[in-house]
Amino acid sequence: MTGPPGLTAEFSLETRVKQLDHRLECATESVNGLPAVLRQRVAGSLLTEIAAKRVEVAKDLTDPLAAGTLEENEAWANVHALEIEIGEILQEVLMLEQGARGRQLDSNPVDEQVAGLLDIADALADELAARTPITAWQSYTVLGVDESFHSSSRAIKVRYPKPTIWELPAVAHELGHFVARQWSVRRHGRSLNVVDQLHESAQAWRAPEWHWLEELFADAFASYTLGPAYALSCVSRDFDPLDMRPSATHPAAVDRVDVALAALRRTGNRFGKLADQIEQLWSALEAESGATVTRCPASWLTSIVDVLVQEMPASGYPAAAVDRLIAAWDLDRDLADNTVSELALVDVLNAAWLSRIGTDSFIRIGEVGRRASSLMARLKERGRTNTWE
Repeated sequence: MTGPPGLTAEFSLETRVKQLDHRLECATESVNGLPAVLRQRVAGSLLTEIAAKRVEVAKDLTDPLAAGTLEENEAWANVHALEIEIGEILQEVLMLEQGARGRQLDSNPVDEQVAGLLDIADALADELAARTPITAWQSYTVLGVDESFHSSSRAIKVRYPKPTIWELPAVAHELGHFVARQWSVRRHGRSLNVVDQLHESAQAWRAPEWHWLEELFADAFASYTLGPAYALSCVSRDFDPLDMRPSATHPAAVDRVDVALAALRRTGNRFGKLADQIEQLWSALEAESGATVTRCPASWLTSIVDVLVQEMPASGYPAAAVDRLIAAWDLDRDLADNTVSELALVDVLNAAWLSRIGTDSFIRIGEVGRRASSLMARLKERGRTNTWE
């Protein structure tokens, strides 16, 4: 029986193919319609990926279908694969649109506070990236249920609903994912991606292990480049002591704590005692939770930290900004405003965390957070200003 022309398998396939290209065309329009500051920071890589995917749709579907050289079963397989890949791109574009709207304020004090915190998070990522061997970084932060990094847009999610400076150490970790994918090191006369090199030295080739090593690298990177704020944040308020077994995407929490503390100890003797105290707290949390601990090989952690210590200074990075962290101890006394010109954002964030652990008063913690946020906002304005219009 012959059905309506719009209800045939051939037309259905053609419709799906046109939808794929149309969605990518709309994504291009959306990216080009982002606020100028955001578009300058993230549009290049995302537009390149969208354009490449449109070429792929034409090469794998539109052109061979028009020429009659593509079998239907192969065409449907291509449609299926491309729908998944394009869906991921559209998620990135939607996330950027939502993030941009979140910074276009409507005289709402809550919105203004969140937008200001995200601006500080952008500046913090820029500050850290500027002292690494990586030169291609352009960051942008948006709200998300969990912290994460998105490679196409290079967007970093900061924890929803109302983030404060206490969420900012996670930005350094998410930046570490970008560094892990971009940074190459020289080994035996050849250039290797840093995580690939870690896989070689650890002899870890199974699929989950790639994710685990990248996560551990990002933890070590955050601790080594940011300072004690990262490990303090992880152990005192973020990591779940019951996450003691690795998942498909993340290593066990105990391994993440171990590598963060190992990296912190390698920044110098200044934070050795503090690292011991953080380790004692984590051990207490393990004991209280009754978790069964599964650890990765200790050699992995050593290899990761060794790469940071050996390669970062060789690339011109002052390891862990040790000299600047001296200022954090001084600033810890009163978060004095008169030292603004001599400080970096990492100094203030570390100082805030050092003040936080000196009290068990939530009122005092709130006061420290507000004062540190105000100081970081002034430091951010001294460096650059974003206008989300």
